[in-house]
Amino acid sequence: MSTIAQTIDRRLSQLPPSRAARLELLILRLLDFAEPEPTHNRAEPDEAKQRVEALAALNRIASRGGIAGIDDPVSWQRAQRTDRSLPGREP
Repeated sequence: MSTIAQTIDRRLSQLPPSRAARLELLILRLLDFAEPEPTHNRAEPDEAKQRVEALAALNRIASRGGIAGIDDPVSWQRAQRTDRSLPGREP
């Protein structure tokens, strides 16, 4: 541990716990502001997973004949939404 870290630790240990906790949080925020930790790009794996899932869904639709396999799109849509009616679109 560096000398400054030891000094900070020693000074914080002399304070009441609630005050020490607030100061520790302040120190961490200042450190993050001064030199942020490198963030790992977590969006890419999630985005890649979403693309794979979307492609799989499209392949399932295509294997069933796709949209061309739906003879009457209006009745198909009504069948999909039998739990609720669409406002202004009642027969």
